[in-house]
Amino acid sequence: MKLRSHLLLLSVATAAPVVVLAILVAVVMVKQERDTVRNAAGDRVMAVMSAIDAELGGSIATLRALAASGHLESGNLHAFHADARRILSTNLDWLNFSLARPDGNRIADAANPPGANLGPVIDRESFDQALRSNEPVIGGVAVGPGGTNYGIPIRLPVMQGEDVKYVLTAILKPESFTE
Repeated sequence: MKLRSHLLLLSVATAAPVVVLAILVAVVMVKQERDTVRNAAGDRVMAVMSAIDAELGGSIATLRALAASGHLESGNLHAFHADARRILSTNLDWLNFSLARPDGNRIADAANPPGANLGPVIDRESFDQALRSNEPVIGGVAVGPGGTNYGIPIRLPVMQGEDVKYVLTAILKPESFTE
């Protein structure tokens, strides 16, 4: 072999481990960076889920307190309506509240006192689920009766003995989850 061939072989033999090491370091760094990004995304998702859970839990607790109103139990819907409007004014994330009979007809909301027939509930699926389960149900994003505002219904059956007497609904602003 000529000297030139020996030098070339020596150069390749010297450079090969450095190139292999550089490739291994690059692969390990890319994997670590990908894991870091994945973990950070998972942490953000958990934080958002916790915030949404807290928002929904607070609204459900408020609905439970409102449903326990003596006015609602005694059938004094006008006094209940006044209480509900006061509570609505303190919950800035609520668009509206609604009180409906088990047949799905709304009988009161923030703008309309009891006695009027305001038409059927929106998102009948979540309404029926609340009737079946006797538990709070969170509906999907829906357009309200006026066709202008989007809202998320949180429904709570109001029980009288074993029967559902009313379904109380708070309509949340979808943007309340972005704050």
